[in-house]
Amino acid sequence: MDYMKLVADLCGIIDRQNEITKAMAEQLGQRDALRYEEEMAAVRRDYDTAMGEVDPCKN
Repeated sequence: MDYMKLVADLCGIIDRQNEITKAMAEQLGQRDALRYEEEMAAVRRDYDTAMGEVDPCKN
């Protein structure tokens, strides 16, 4: 099994899910729809750090 391809595929899925979640929250526009915004941002930072896209010392 090609684990690098598997990881890359899973990362692509996570990226798509993140975009869908953000779009849903924006479209809902309900009182609590964006209450998880900070948590979503923290998870995104963790993901970016894990992928080597940001310097963890700057967060």
